[in-house]
Amino acid sequence: MSRAAVAAIIYPILFILCVVPLFFVPASALFGGLTRGKSAPPQFKVEDEYETVRGHPEKRSKKFLNNKEMLWKSAVVIYKASTIGCPSSFQCLTLMDAMSKFSQNTCVRFKEWTGETDYVDLVLIDSSTEILGGAEGLGRKGGKQLFMINKETFHEFVILHELGHVLGLIDEVRRPDRDNFIDVFPNNIRPDQRHFFQKHNRTDVNLLGKPFDHESIMLYASGAGAKGGILWRHIQPAYKSKSHGLILLQNLHLSHGDIHTINDLYRCRGKSHI
Repeated sequence: MSRAAVAAIIYPILFILCVVPLFFVPASALFGGLTRGKSAPPQFKVEDEYETVRGHPEKRSKKFLNNKEMLWKSAVVIYKASTIGCPSSFQCLTLMDAMSKFSQNTCVRFKEWTGETDYVDLVLIDSSTEILGGAEGLGRKGGKQLFMINKETFHEFVILHELGHVLGLIDEVRRPDRDNFIDVFPNNIRPDQRHFFQKHNRTDVNLLGKPFDHESIMLYASGAGAKGGILWRHIQPAYKSKSHGLILLQNLHLSHGDIHTINDLYRCRGKSHI
């Protein structure tokens, strides 16, 4: 039998056995399930901007935060979504559902633009690009700022991720302390994607004492940005969990950590979990 014939048989089998099952397992189950019975990962102390007042919520103030000007005033995000056919289109309903996930669990609110100076403008990206979405700046930039979603991947998890950036959340893989929790493999990442894995400067972000969150909506899948096709990206991913060498899939929902971080940033009271 020729090599080509053998490859035609073996590769589909490997794909079915190794890759297909991963699409049916959420990242949290994958990470938690495979670590049972093993030693717990090392615990690292994470710097907390509110450490001196952590036990006194009434004393929390924006003055303790880095880049406090990035927070939306009165925890109200002004948005404009004239390009997606609100209020009755599928895209608009998906956007509203995503916004409600934040509003139901935090003190953050969303208000449609009526001429305000600072606002986010939702723009649809051409479907020919591989980019799922993007947010211009971190938190409130000032003036008009873009909030972009690929028209072909207008899914709630993409919107949740980008709204996280709009509110001030950073990508987990870009945490300044990420090397304590994951191994990043620059040689596996496409050159045009490497900037998505550059660590933030500690003085630019707020960690708030919260460790790396493997269930965060702000965490890329391990294969995101990696070279090659879907099977190769699982064999040679962009990063792996350091504690057990696991690859992780894209999270689809807000985590408890996401909610807690937003509540800390905006000093919400009486809201602490999903």
